[in-house]
Amino acid sequence: MAGLRMILGVASCAALLGCATGTGDSGSGEGGTGAGAGGATTTSSTSSSSSTSSSSSTSSGGSGGEGGSVPECNPPEHFCGGICVGNTAQTGCYGSSSCTPCTAVQNGTTTCTAAGVCDFTCALPYQKNGNQCVCPTACCVAADCGGDACVGGVCQTPCDDMLCEIACIASGYVMGICTDQYTCSCL
Repeated sequence: MAGLRMILGVASCAALLGCATGTGDSGSGEGGTGAGAGGATTTSSTSSSSSTSSSSSTSSGGSGGEGGSVPECNPPEHFCGGICVGNTAQTGCYGSSSCTPCTAVQNGTTTCTAAGVCDFTCALPYQKNGNQCVCPTACCVAADCGGDACVGGVCQTPCDDMLCEIACIASGYVMGICTDQYTCSCL
């Protein structure tokens, strides 16, 4: 009776889930379980006259016993959170042995290289310098100027008519006027 249940269980598993069937007296074979608290390994394989496919899934358990090992993922994927994931900066790229995201870079975007390591690109006009994105001129945005305007890569203080007039008169000129938003001209 137990043998019949085992045959029916294996046949149901193979028919419904594509489980591999074991051979031998103990009933454990290619689809057996790992020993101890370590984990279980399941291997499934199906074949037909036109194609053959095989997949494996492994989970590792606690520290006490022998168990399954980390499954191999097809490049450019890596094992993360129990599944195979792509070559993404959010999962640390496929060359990573962990799932730690790539380190964010100010004024840049994290990416993965073709070799599967973390990298980044800089937003224009910032340029890559070591492990950061730097402005190649005195300023790239107004925040680089402490509240003044950044015009053409140079910090510009907006021209104030009254301050322009006072500065010009103090310098011996008759008057001063703002000729544009940032330029004080003394006359």
